[in-house]
Formats: sequence, C-alpha cells, structure tokens
Amino acid sequence: MPATAVTLRRDTNLETKVGLFVLIGLAIIATLMIIFGRVGEKWTSSYVVTVDFPNASGLIKGANVNLAGAPVGRVNSSPTPLPDGSGVAVKLRLSSEAKVRTDARFRIAEVGLMGDRNVAIEPVLNSDQPFLADGAVVQGNDASDLSNLATAAQPILEQVKQITDKFNKEVLTPETAADLRASIKEFRSVMERTDALLAEAQTGKGTLGLLLKDPKTANDLTAFISNLRKKGILFYSDVSGKDDDGQRNKAAR
Repeated sequence: MPATAVTLRRDTNLETKVGLFVLIGLAIIATLMIIFGRVGEKWTSSYVVTVDFPNASGLIKGANVNLAGAPVGRVNSSPTPLPDGSGVAVKLRLSSEAKVRTDARFRIAEVGLMGDRNVAIEPVLNSDQPFLADGAVVQGNDASDLSNLATAAQPILEQVKQITDKFNKEVLTPETAADLRASIKEFRSVMERTDALLAEAQTGKGTLGLLLKDPKTANDLTAFISNLRKKGILFYSDVSGKDDDGQRNKAAR
C-alpha cells in the first residue's frame, strides 16, 4: 500500500474521532441546557395564572416566581395594560407541582443590589381554599420595596421641608439669632458664677459656705424652720431665741 494512502487513511480516522468528540460534547451541553436551563421548562408540566397588578414597574418577562421563597415558575409575559386602565396583567407559568391556593397573596418583590424584581407568592397558613387552576385570574398587591416607600414618603418630606423653610424665614431671623446668642452667653456667665459659688461653699467661704460649715448657723436655720412650721408666717415668734435669752438671764442671776 502506498505511503500516501496510509497517511490519508490516518487523517480520515483522526478527523472522524475529532468530529465524534465535538458531537458528543455538543450533545452533553444541550442536555445540560435542557435539564438546568430554561429550555427544559417548555417540556415540563405547568399551568398559567394571570395576575392583575396595580403597578408592575420593573418586572420583565422571564423573572422568577417564588412560592414562600421556593422557585416555582417564571413570568411568562411582559406586563400588559388592563382594558379598564386600572393596572396591568402579568401571566405566570407555574410548575404543576406548585399548589397555590386562591387566597394566596401575589406581590412584586425587589431582590439583589441591582434592584431586580420577581413575583413572590405568600400562602395563607391553615387555608382550606381550593387550588388555582390553569387560566385562573387573581388580584395582585402593590409592591412593598424601598422605591415605593420612598414614593409614599415624598409628600411627608415636602411638608417637612416647607415647615423648615418657614421656621428659618420667620423664626430664625437675624434679630432672633442675635438674641439667642446673647442668651447663650448670659447662661454661660450664670453657670460660671454658680460654679464659683459652689467652690466657695465647699471651702466654707461665703454665705452658702457659712450655712453648710458653721454649726451655730445650721442650728439657727433648723430652729427657724421649726418655728415656721409651728406658728406659721403671720404668727411667727422666735421661741428658740426667747428660750436662749431666758437661760442666759437665769445663769446671770
């Protein structure tokens, strides 16, 4: 057999092996796509439910549908306006294994840092309502994400801003600000004098120090308060003083 024919046969065998290897690889990839990808969802048993939402902004076709946090399907169509203009209709394709009762709550949830949206189904505990059938239409709830909270809080923020602007213009005038600074300065001066007075009292200086440190002054103050309690302000008499004078006179005799 000529050498050229042998070489040609070897090249043909090599090309056949490479082709078979590529074909097997493509078959494996296609199988994985069917099993783990969205392609396989077309051949799985499912049913379609239409949900009417007041607002489905940000929800796109192919978004996940979760039942109590478990993935059970995908959004089958983009939101379409309702005939009466009250919102939009969104079709969901759910796995036949996902049993959703008629009183379940449908809402649009925001997930991830990028703000992606999906449909969350929240079942009612201990419900005995029938399960949704293929072609059922249910009412969805408003989304409860940060964007809607910010939108709802916008009027309140506007009112706060108006009140703040009015306060700055009508209350915090230059004259009021000057008076406020003067009051703060006077308060600081009073606190400094109070600190000085307390320091003198701790060392026994001044009137307050005399009241706190001198025993005779403290006894006189106690007697004064006791007489006020007994006689009152109108009929006050220094009984303690008279008793002391009497005792001194007796001692002099």
